[in-house]
Amino acid sequence: MEEEKTTTTTTSAAPAKRGQPSASEEGASPYPEMSLAQEIHKLLVLKLDAQPILHKVATELENPSLYRLIGGGSLSEAALKELEDKNAKHLEELEAKVEDAKENAGDMEVMDARVEIARFAAKTLSKDQALEAYQKLLDLPKVSSGKKIDALMESA
Repeated sequence: MEEEKTTTTTTSAAPAKRGQPSASEEGASPYPEMSLAQEIHKLLVLKLDAQPILHKVATELENPSLYRLIGGGSLSEAALKELEDKNAKHLEELEAKVEDAKENAGDMEVMDARVEIARFAAKTLSKDQALEAYQKLLDLPKVSSGKKIDALMESA
């Protein structure tokens, strides 16, 4: 007597990880978002319609320097300047958190505040400002090897 063999396969669709350079998933930065980088590359090489990507850059990332790099958008220079001012204000608030952590907390809190600045810079500021923010993080005296690797991977 032959036994009937049945095979069942289950597939679970795990959410795709976007730009997860960190070893610790819950603390990982979602930026840089590589799918957006690929879309921008296709846009620049193939001369596609820029509006969907420009909308995402302006609304989600709030990154005026990237918006200008892509070019051809409908935002005025005044609107881009307003985004820059908003980002500068937020950066000042984050720098104040670093100063507060230096005065009232320990090295870990200073490092966490620097990580927050670096991730904000990677998302919304220019490339040079983001690299500078990550360098300030790496220059901290008591950064673990894991955090250094995370910072280097995120800044790459």
